[in-house]
Amino acid sequence: MKLFKFLERFFPKIFIGIWLNGGRYHVYTKWLYSSGGSKQESLDFDADVEMDKLFDYLNRLQKNNIVTYIAVLDTSSIQGAIPTTETKSYLKFPEIRKIRDFNDIIFKPQDGWSLFSLKTEMLHIQNKFQASGIDFIFSPFLLPDVVSKRFQLPPSTSMFIITEKDFTIVAIFKEGKLLYGMVADEVDDNDKVISNTIHEVENNEIFNFGEIDTDIEKGIKYKEQSSSAYFDEDDSDEVEEIKDDDILDLSIFDNISFEEEKKDEKEQIKLVKEDKEKKREELEKFLDEEIQEEQPKTDGAIEIETTIDHELVYEIVTLSVHQFYHEEIYPSDFIENCYILTNLKVHNSFIQKLEEEFSFETEKIRIDIAELLVSLIGEELSGD
Repeated sequence: MKLFKFLERFFPKIFIGIWLNGGRYHVYTKWLYSSGGSKQESLDFDADVEMDKLFDYLNRLQKNNIVTYIAVLDTSSIQGAIPTTETKSYLKFPEIRKIRDFNDIIFKPQDGWSLFSLKTEMLHIQNKFQASGIDFIFSPFLLPDVVSKRFQLPPSTSMFIITEKDFTIVAIFKEGKLLYGMVADEVDDNDKVISNTIHEVENNEIFNFGEIDTDIEKGIKYKEQSSSAYFDEDDSDEVEEIKDDDILDLSIFDNISFEEEKKDEKEQIKLVKEDKEKKREELEKFLDEEIQEEQPKTDGAIEIETTIDHELVYEIVTLSVHQFYHEEIYPSDFIENCYILTNLKVHNSFIQKLEEEFSFETEKIRIDIAELLVSLIGEELSGD
């Protein structure tokens, strides 16, 4: 190790960031020279037909340079971040409970919060790059901290939305600590992503579930107990004999009709569906009126998509805000800022809509994820 550190003083260090998006591997390479100078280049490789070219490129860099580091973005189908490092608290989070094999989960504690992914997914990524090898697999939930430092963003409670072609995540941070994290793992099917969760969000606007949360928790607690747990063995003989007169006469319900209640419930569900459709139409109309921005210029290294999926991002933000504000497993705090981190185009009218509906300042920051991975390599090495 000492010899390796010694060699770093005289030879350039090569940092390589790789991320897969839209069927292409985006590669950002940075040379850091001992003199303090640097150079960079960006390349694209088709994930289906150009893998040999990608590995030739990586192997050539490693052969011609003594010090090279390769990092890839974690694109696992199951991953995330939770605001705790306590092992006993992991199962409080639904994204952890839904994973069938708890022993397959890798937890990586951070400063007051934890990243998680699956061992099998990590091995799959490593096997993909077996021809060249990789040094780091970085979670996308580490990217907001890099952006915050680079742009000197305020340490206030902020929502970060990283959205690209193939993935979208939402993370809420305060002073570098994660308070909430969510992965939208079904980006290509908007209705499927939101079908159950958004229905709950909008129903809560009509039904006040908050008042019965305590009773529900008590019910779950009692349900988990055996029936014998309600009785003290020493007092079991003192249970009074139930007499016929004490039995409730169910005939009193004969004249009560539940049809009206069912009718009201159907009407409320109809209103919810109509409201959701109305919001969807309003958003579409709102975005249609946006004056098309000029296509940003690029050197061709990264493919520019027309726009982000505004509808999906809107519904994910709605869901995230609701969960963060109403579920007890997340710290209670007011979201002051929202940052959309993407290489895609975002309509100004969409930013305005988020500000009006959720009362937080919203800003788009253009990023190159492969380049941010290179920054993470530097941070990881400096921490050794």
